[in-house]
Amino acid sequence: MSIAAEPFVKEKVVDRRDELQSKLNNVELKLNEAGCKLSAYEQSLRSIRHCGVGGSVESSILVRELVSTSQCCMNCVSCKQTCDDPCNRVLSNYFCRSFDISGNCRFCVGKCDSSSHIRQMLKWEVKLVTKEETYTNILEQHNIYPDDTDGITKLSQHFQNAIKEARSNVFSLVDEAVSIYDELNPSKSGISRVTYLDILGKKIRDSVEIMKEQKLETLKRVREEIAPSQCQNETQSKVASFIANYKT
Repeated sequence: MSIAAEPFVKEKVVDRRDELQSKLNNVELKLNEAGCKLSAYEQSLRSIRHCGVGGSVESSILVRELVSTSQCCMNCVSCKQTCDDPCNRVLSNYFCRSFDISGNCRFCVGKCDSSSHIRQMLKWEVKLVTKEETYTNILEQHNIYPDDTDGITKLSQHFQNAIKEARSNVFSLVDEAVSIYDELNPSKSGISRVTYLDILGKKIRDSVEIMKEQKLETLKRVREEIAPSQCQNETQSKVASFIANYKT
């Protein structure tokens, strides 16, 4: 490699790491939201099962709100989502690492263009809010007739399906985050899901985020979901290895 080419190569490596870090930050935001959804569905299901017909239900919902932050973030006005945190591109939105070569966001739900984004000392966060609703209102929200004799069964099934989907999303996001983390940290590659979640937990605890207590609670719930699966996989792997060695 020529000496003249070295700065270009180093710049490409830095850009790639910058892009990966932005991607990891975004996946972690999505993981927090997925974990919140899982907790909300589980809490709603427990309340429904105990309320009885005609009773009141403690319904858990996710609310998006802008919170203050110590660093500039790139926020999508249309999707109400933070796409880059922190965002260090001061010249133009177009140069933010969130956008592809066409100027469309890689991360927000609508893949919106740079004109729909704004740099702010604020970031979008999700939080769990519990409110009390009547059993009838909950049924109507899910298109179930209040006089349906199978109302509780149908409502319970709805939340069971939602929990199953949320769990699948949590696992998928954790795996994606681990893959990105491995590429960012080749010397530590091959870490387990639980190890990664512990690293993320330390990162949150060391932060000055306003909502870090809720994030840690959500992460704890995600870890509880992941840990048994990892133990099961490790056991199956050890058994398979034992059988393979025994045959030889």
